[in-house]
This record gives sequence, structure tokens and C-alpha cells, in this order.
Amino acid sequence: IAAGPPRSASRRRSADEIECGAWAARRTSRPGRRPGPTDRARGAILWLAAEADLALGRRGDAARRAIEALGCDPGHLPAARLLAAELGQLEDWRQAVVLLERALDVAHPERSVESELWEAIGRAYAGPLEDIERAQRCYRRALECNPLRSSAREALADTTAFDPAAHRESVAAHRELLASNPARRSSWRALERIAEHW
Repeated sequence: IAAGPPRSASRRRSADEIECGAWAARRTSRPGRRPGPTDRARGAILWLAAEADLALGRRGDAARRAIEALGCDPGHLPAARLLAAELGQLEDWRQAVVLLERALDVAHPERSVESELWEAIGRAYAGPLEDIERAQRCYRRALECNPLRSSAREALADTTAFDPAAHRESVAAHRELLASNPARRSSWRALERIAEHW
């Protein structure tokens, strides 16, 4: 019985095939149009490439592939969720925010996924984009979709500490967080910042 090709070679060949498909999809995509069946097919190919990159530990490449997939198919929720999870791998956070907001408009995801995406957009605004007001709005939207999303609640508490108009809300939120976790350092730092302001 003849031996088949080594498993590593098979994986490498599969990854190469996906790469070729992704290259072809990028070459033929035309952003700015209403996506049709062909665009969605290109997005699916690019998503396969993103999954392959993620499986190989190439998180930055996976995030960039997700951006390309969303460029072809704005409603591709798996690509949007990967992009949201891997925002830190990107340099152009503004482009990522535009794509995530568009995915929310187009795909109308279930509330738990909507909360996840709004929180990611909030992280972008609170971080590199430096827009605290928009960050707060995004975290609030995330909590409207899923009031039990503790990470969004903590992020909102931390962000409101930088906004004097929301200090009263921030103090109340941090008191609740410290009641359940007295060692939460970011809450103590936030309260110190608020005290110094007043």
C-alpha cells in the first residue's frame, strides 16, 4: 500500500490553495457596491483564509483577512466577530470601526452578538481613537443589548472616570465593582482620579 503525502505537506497544500483563492478574491473585489452573490462568494473565500491564519496563530493576518471579507460582504458576522476580537492586531482602528458599524447596520445580529460588537467599537474609541464620549455611547449600547455583559459594564465605569459630567455615575459604578472585587486596581485608580479632579 503506497503511503500518502505527509500530513504537514497536506496542511501546507491546503493553506496554499486557500491563499490562492484569497488572492483571487481580493483582485476581483470592488468595494463600494451593493454586495451580490459573487461578492459574498469572495467574502467566503477570504473568510476561509482568515480561519486558516487564525488556526496557524497568525492573528494579525487573520484580522486583515476579516477586514477584506467584510469589504466584500459587509454582513459577514463571523468575520465581524473575529475582527472585534482581534482589534489589537491592527494599525487602522478607524477602518475596523467603520466595518463593524456597517456590519451591525446590515446584518442585524442577535442581541448577544450585537453587544459584543458594540463593546469592541467602544474599545476602539476609548483607546487609539481617543473619543471618550463615543466610547461611552458604545458601551451603553452594548449593555442595552446585554445587561449582563460584565466586561462592558466595567469598561463603561472606567471610561466615565475621564468625563467630569459622568463622575457621579462612575463613582456609583466603581462602588458596585469594588463590592464584588475589593482588589480591583483600576477602580481605585479611577476613584483617585475623580477625587483629584474635584
